[in-house]
Amino acid sequence: AGLVILALGFLPETPNFLVATGMVDKAEETARLLWGDSEQVAEAVAAAAAEHSGDGGITPMTEIFSAKHRKMLTICCMLFVFQQMSGINAIVFFSSILFGQAGFQNPALASLTIGAVNLFGTLGTCFLVERMGRKSLLGTSFSVMAVALLGMALGGGQSSVILGCTMVYTLGFALGAGAIPGIYVQEIGGELRSQASSVAFTVHWLLNIAIGQAFLPLANALGMRAMFVCFSAVCCCALVFIHKFCVETKGKTFEEIKSLL
Repeated sequence: AGLVILALGFLPETPNFLVATGMVDKAEETARLLWGDSEQVAEAVAAAAAEHSGDGGITPMTEIFSAKHRKMLTICCMLFVFQQMSGINAIVFFSSILFGQAGFQNPALASLTIGAVNLFGTLGTCFLVERMGRKSLLGTSFSVMAVALLGMALGGGQSSVILGCTMVYTLGFALGAGAIPGIYVQEIGGELRSQASSVAFTVHWLLNIAIGQAFLPLANALGMRAMFVCFSAVCCCALVFIHKFCVETKGKTFEEIKSLL
């Protein structure tokens, strides 16, 4: 946390915010620092300044809750609901307990393996997101997770099955459900992406806390297999939601995305 606080001292303000608050010259300076000295950068800042010239500056937070933005905000929040309710934090938080119950002699080592899979899977997303697209990658991710969770539920408690399915589940999460919602909110949020992110990430962290507190009592009451089945069902619901309500944002402008919602 201390390092993050120190790093904030070197973090520039976003050009869009600077333009919205009337500091156009500072916005152009920051944009050139971030993206290089080119005519395209100057044109982009000028276009942003023209866009904000008559809108009164920063959009109030309450605007995100208006009826015309309801669908966009619902999609933003629901992606994080599905992300959290798919069980990732229950499995990450309590992986040592899970692997201990499955008979592993060294559950901490198994947990470390899962962490490594999550890391390399997330790095893989960097190469896949612009090739497959956001919607396709989300669908693939939740599909893999749903199958892996069923494997964990039906694996008969065998340690090799539990570890293998958990690795597949974690890889599936890292490739889409983990990283894409944060990207997607920024893209469909348009000019309200800051407000949309604030609301969506509030939902994210509230569910994170709730699952951390509720998982073990529910697992003790219902059993681990039942919890895995429930998490798999959530992933299936996510697939239906993504297919019906989410649009592909790859290679599209904010205006094009808005017209599709």
